Amino acid sequence: MTKIYADRLNQYLDKACLAYAVVGEEPLIKLESCDAIRNSLRQQGLLEERLRFNFDSDFRWEDVIDAFQELSLFAQQRLVEIHFEQSPDKSINQQLERVMQLLQADCRLLLSFSKLNKSVEKQNWYVSLEQQGLLVMVYAPEGQQLNRWIVQRLKNNQIEPSNDRVELLSHYYEGNLPAMSQAIQTIALLSHGKKQHALSIHDIENCLDQASHFTAFHLVDAMLQMDLRRSLHIAHQLQQQQSDSLLLVNWGLSNDFKCIQALWNGEAERSVFQRFRIWSKRQNMLRNASHSLSQQQLASAYELLAQIDIALKTFDAAWAWHLLERCMLLMVKPNYVQAPH
Repeated sequence: MTKIYADRLNQYLDKACLAYAVVGEEPLIKLESCDAIRNSLRQQGLLEERLRFNFDSDFRWEDVIDAFQELSLFAQQRLVEIHFEQSPDKSINQQLERVMQLLQADCRLLLSFSKLNKSVEKQNWYVSLEQQGLLVMVYAPEGQQLNRWIVQRLKNNQIEPSNDRVELLSHYYEGNLPAMSQAIQTIALLSHGKKQHALSIHDIENCLDQASHFTAFHLVDAMLQMDLRRSLHIAHQLQQQQSDSLLLVNWGLSNDFKCIQALWNGEAERSVFQRFRIWSKRQNMLRNASHSLSQQQLASAYELLAQIDIALKTFDAAWAWHLLERCMLLMVKPNYVQAPH
């Protein structure tokens, strides 16, 4: 099996596989990855009929088995899709092993998961997929990768990807690619019949809605990356949502601080990352943070987290968010702030 990131998918579509798995939680890129696989198979004459199954209360494994075993009266080439919202448990693993044994040249399989646990890699169906398939990993682009995604999206819609347009779209829609894609289409309609330079940033901003969609974990990562501007922006968005996200931020920061402390104590890096469940994409960020932060900063940050916890337990959310902003500033510019006493 070839394991790739979604942004490289087009380079691997010329070789048809018997099975595909698309894994990730970013809805737009995940949808477009599945569409790209279908379109490629269709262009190669390998997709004449598509059967889709969602793993919900009406799902029956026998329907999937029948889709592989019954001949179609209308098509010779069939794609069977199963879409999951969970990582496979023991029962699903057993049934997928059964399905993988039915793969054939005229009936292919497309699996879609929001995530896969590490233990899945030991399952027979996954081993079979390794031998016959393509695994596409979907992640939401961030930082410069997001900027490149926006640039390409603007070009695809015949819009000049100026720096201010890219920055504006990133500011409004980071973390919500479906809304960003729709906004770019709106800009394309707005610019229809106009010269590119005639479309000002003010024109674009007037047609956009503030639709950024962040999670607590976006904020934790921004703080660990010492990006004060982005941290404040995400915190502002989360605060407007009036959710319990600050509880998760506090937990996430505490976990990462403990990981950094363990690294400072000289524990084996691999063991530390496993113990604190730091997945591969975040490991380099934790390494950099361990070099950037001082013992004094970490001690003061811990004290602020304790103060935030007290504020949350006494239902003083406004003060808790204020303390979090102090924590952001402490991590980036420690000389400008001290932990409260």
